[in-house]
Amino acid sequence: MGGALGESFRGARAPPRIAVTSAGIVPFYSRLPAVEVHLSDVDNREAFRRVSVLAGVCIARVAGKGPEGYRDALAHLKEAFTA
Repeated sequence: MGGALGESFRGARAPPRIAVTSAGIVPFYSRLPAVEVHLSDVDNREAFRRVSVLAGVCIARVAGKGPEGYRDALAHLKEAFTA
């Protein structure tokens, strides 16, 4: 993980316990709960976009809500930790 976000994780007192990402590779190599986020409505786009390769490793999928989808992803993660 690079940039300012990566630096903030590396400088944290404790490792992060959640991840919100649009990078498909992270859930496969992390043990953190993850939510699959798509800014566009992939279910109403090309057929190849409707197939999720992350479904088996993510706790939820949010699509078609634009940037607001990241807030929804955080709500799913909060629910997972408080359930």
